[in-house]
Amino acid sequence: MTKIQEDTVVHDNSTDTSHHDSVEDSHDNSTDSIDLIPKVTFNIGEDDNNSVGEKAEGVGDVKPVSKEKAPDGGWGWFVVLGSFLEHTIMGGFERSNGILYLKLIKQFNGSASATSWVGSLTSTIRLMLGPLSSGLCARFTCRSTTFVGAILMSLGVLLSGLAPSLAYLYLTYGIIGGVGRSLAYAPGLIIISIYFDKKRGLATGIGSAGVGMGTLIVPLVFEYVFEGFDYFGAFLILSAIPLNLCICAMLFRPLHVHRQITQAGLRKTLSQNTALRLEEGIPLSPTVVSLETNQIGEETPRQKNIFKRFYKSSETEKKKLFEFSLLKIPSFLFFCIGIAIFTASFKSVFTFLPALAKSKGCSEREAAIMLSIIGVADTFSRMITGYILELKPVKPFRPIIYNLLMFAIVIVLILCSFAKGFISFCLIGIAYGSITGGYTSQKSVIIVDILGADKITHSFGLMIFFQGIGTLIGPPLSGALKDLFGAYDEVFYFCSGLMFAAGLVMIASNISRNLQIKKDKKLEVL
Repeated sequence: MTKIQEDTVVHDNSTDTSHHDSVEDSHDNSTDSIDLIPKVTFNIGEDDNNSVGEKAEGVGDVKPVSKEKAPDGGWGWFVVLGSFLEHTIMGGFERSNGILYLKLIKQFNGSASATSWVGSLTSTIRLMLGPLSSGLCARFTCRSTTFVGAILMSLGVLLSGLAPSLAYLYLTYGIIGGVGRSLAYAPGLIIISIYFDKKRGLATGIGSAGVGMGTLIVPLVFEYVFEGFDYFGAFLILSAIPLNLCICAMLFRPLHVHRQITQAGLRKTLSQNTALRLEEGIPLSPTVVSLETNQIGEETPRQKNIFKRFYKSSETEKKKLFEFSLLKIPSFLFFCIGIAIFTASFKSVFTFLPALAKSKGCSEREAAIMLSIIGVADTFSRMITGYILELKPVKPFRPIIYNLLMFAIVIVLILCSFAKGFISFCLIGIAYGSITGGYTSQKSVIIVDILGADKITHSFGLMIFFQGIGTLIGPPLSGALKDLFGAYDEVFYFCSGLMFAAGLVMIASNISRNLQIKKDKKLEVL
């Protein structure tokens, strides 16, 4: 009689299967019931005293696997492509806030503080709804969450073309567009952390490099459409860009769907091997015939029982939308506070850098070109940084290097106030884009270093919530300083001070993390 040997199928990482994920996607289709025993091979003609029922009992005792091995490749690279395109659009719009600020000043003649609220509010909503966006990714999928976000973001931009005042823009571009951006932003980084483990830093760096590409292209598009069309026409054209996020959503294939597809390939191979044995006249045992029939027939009682156990576990896990208890971990809490302060400075810089350049002798077109140059430096920096920080000699010191980059940004921001003319701003832009690109691309990677990959979904949402606090405070407060002093130099002194404070808080995060590691090692020894 046939002997069932579990876990003997040879397969690579891209075809790794999961009991939990298979059942979650196949509960509406009884034809996929074979997914419950995906790693099975059949040795024909080998006697075994154990009955089929006894072997099936062994399958039923398998417990849900809590941590599955990431594919680290395969379809994951298409996921990276989707993340790259998503960051191109999202990052491009975010980095165009400075160009939009100049256009709105002309259109409505408002104060610097009131006008900066338009870009600040949309960024704040995008980030502060991070826990909700991450929770929806866990409850549903990254794909469906991105779809909804794309539609809302496009709608917010379109309605902004009808704005009679800044207050109206707060609602359309700020709130509606911000909700859309939130739902479309988080999935791009979360799904990379799900698909990759060993190559997570490199994959994240490549995916987030789209921000640099967006900074290269989108600010120039903003400048062109506002120069070539009227106010409504410009927003009408810009509203079409977010709809391209639907393409990104299609590339965000849920991991359990990916594994089911690979399992389908295994089932097809199993069926072909069985057919070949029949053609060669090799007799099949009743066990093989029964299991082959169940691939296209009804579930056995044992399979139904396994399904109930796995599906119940899945539903219990899915109900949790938020995980605020993670903030009880000191290293993660300090990290989030540091990110909030960093973001207050970072968003202020991109909001007022074009205006500073204009006040120092640059035209609005030259200011847009400067942002594009920053985007080029940002793109290359993200990919290079992702590769370097994945190197074995460097990886243990990744959080420390990440911390040091903050203090390098402080120096660049101080130099901004002394720049004059297009060339000097371009040089400063290259330095700023290179450092900030490497820094911002590795946020999710550092979170994994602190908490582990299994907590990335909820921890990433909390982190971008703190970023939202930074965007809420930074640009409006910086705008108030401009209104008070009448120049933008004080804004950049303020931003450099914020960045220095963020670096100090990050030091506290690293110290807390190292103390926790030492404590865990002592407990392991005991």
